[in-house]
Amino acid sequence: MKHLKSIITLIILTFTLVSCSTDDAPDVDTNLIVGTWSIQDLNFSSDLTYAFAGQTISSTSNGSGSNFDYTVTFNEDNTLVANGSYDYLVTSTTDGEEFTQTITIEDVDTNGTWSIDGNQLTFTGFTTAQVDNDFISGGQDAGSSTIEILNATTLLITSDLEDAVPLDLPEGIDINIEGSSDVTLTRIN
Repeated sequence: MKHLKSIITLIILTFTLVSCSTDDAPDVDTNLIVGTWSIQDLNFSSDLTYAFAGQTISSTSNGSGSNFDYTVTFNEDNTLVANGSYDYLVTSTTDGEEFTQTITIEDVDTNGTWSIDGNQLTFTGFTTAQVDNDFISGGQDAGSSTIEILNATTLLITSDLEDAVPLDLPEGIDINIEGSSDVTLTRIN
């Protein structure tokens, strides 16, 4: 079960910023994203199939963030820095058994690059964090999210989690995930 908790945590960290999505919507003003943003709201819902060492586990999860002290800075040179902490309340049903847990995510340090094409925000980078006192790290290949709102004060990003694989997984672990996440940020400068 500890491996499943680590996998769920990696999914949460990965989709705090971006995941996989496609959408044909109008272009957004890319100049509006440059600056520092603070996360105000973070939610996800997913169906996960986790296969490891010949076992398959199915899980349905819903989560929401709280106690945010987390910022994301989009620089003019298309680099990105995100750091801080937050709590994540996750309710999961795994093979018929429901459990609820609060995951404390601290010392998040993400460095990467970003770009916008149409309304798609794409990110690549590397993240480290303390999750319930366990150190985790991993790289994020290019993934994109849909910018639903981008104006002078608000950034709302939605992500389709279908068939997304978070970060770099250890050999022998296979994950299939379907669902969505959304992150609302407020400009702080």
